[in-house]
Amino acid sequence: MGIKRYRPHYFGFTLVELLVVIAIIALLVSLLMPALNKAREQARRTKCLATIRNMSIALNMYGMENNDRLPYGGCEWQNEEYIPALTRNIYKALEKLLEGNPDNLKCPWLKEPFTPGEVWDNNFAGIVMGYNYLGGHRDTPWPPALGENAQWTSPQKVSDAGHMPIVTELNTWGDGKTFVPHAKGGMIYYKNGDPLGGESSLAGGAIGGNVGLMDGSAKWKHILDMKIYNGSTDDVCRGMW
Repeated sequence: MGIKRYRPHYFGFTLVELLVVIAIIALLVSLLMPALNKAREQARRTKCLATIRNMSIALNMYGMENNDRLPYGGCEWQNEEYIPALTRNIYKALEKLLEGNPDNLKCPWLKEPFTPGEVWDNNFAGIVMGYNYLGGHRDTPWPPALGENAQWTSPQKVSDAGHMPIVTELNTWGDGKTFVPHAKGGMIYYKNGDPLGGESSLAGGAIGGNVGLMDGSAKWKHILDMKIYNGSTDDVCRGMW
């Protein structure tokens, strides 16, 4: 009587099967990533929209407590004004109105030099916000940016026209720096020495930003629908909104 020989059965993937599985996973990831990135960007826009609305409300509250006047838009060095900078006293007053949290005065997605929980204190300018503040600036409209023709008028009172922009996201550049609050991959900051440092936010990959109005509303605006404005009295700062 012959002896039955049992051959062991091995269970597992062959190399070809493994490669097929990897290819399927890679395909699924490539299909899902655009949707995931879109959802993340939409969440960023929504959060920034809410922050800008809160800031617009705080500015109106400030005006109601100060004879209808909006906060002064200049910096510590009285000879110049820059739309992302405020005096330290004005910044502290707005911070107090927004529950004393400095993160309420900047886009939550901004990276360095906007460190979470801290402020960017520039020696001569004052506090550099994570937004452009367009209220309380003197002698506007300023001359257009070099090569551009768009100008803006700074609202001075809470009672000024409700459609006037008062706060915009930091699609701003100058002095070798460029800020891009919303790009396809998130926020981008180009500093001195970077190839795009000092170039326009559009050139840096900006896709748009939220704009807050005097009436307390805010809305998203695509970068191609924005104009380039002069953002300082010494013509070294530019902004898009």
